Amino acid sequence: MLLDITISSTWLVGGTIAVLVACLVIYSTFSELKDKAHQLERDSDRLRADINVLALATFEKFKATELETHKRVVEKSAIETAEALLEKWKLETNDSIRKDAIKRSMAVNLGKITEHLIPFSPQFKDFNPQDARFIGSPIDLIVFDGAAGKANEVNIVFIEVKTGNSVLNETQKKIKRAVEEHRISWLELRKGELSWGS
Repeated sequence: MLLDITISSTWLVGGTIAVLVACLVIYSTFSELKDKAHQLERDSDRLRADINVLALATFEKFKATELETHKRVVEKSAIETAEALLEKWKLETNDSIRKDAIKRSMAVNLGKITEHLIPFSPQFKDFNPQDARFIGSPIDLIVFDGAAGKANEVNIVFIEVKTGNSVLNETQKKIKRAVEEHRISWLELRKGELSWGS
């Protein structure tokens, strides 16, 4: 019986050791599994964050592409609308544009005719039409008042004829200031003093 107890004790000690070893192995394995689970969880969190960053970047790229596409569509539509409105405006106003052009042309022609005929008009009563010289540009007329009548004194008068609401242009304003400020001089050139090149 003593042998039975010894064997049983040996078995009990061996079994206990085996159970302890098994527990250690299980605990070690469990601890490794727990560490791996934590590592997997960290990897999963990192992967989720990477996926979120990638998804956000992909969405931003998609958004930019879609925005550019819609921008081109809107621009094309705006251009087509503007062109259609311009054509409609041209059709609606073509007659009035032509009439306005004809009216302006007639006003210009009437002005030119008036410039030539003004020496013979009642407004020109203070001057002899024979004293007037039409130059057209930059002013219309220069009157050498008294020259045709062979008067002792001759007055020189610059005349610009305007019709309607027309005003002096910049060159005509400069000429007017020169006359008003007496910046007028006389220059006499003689044939022998002239040189036309080498």
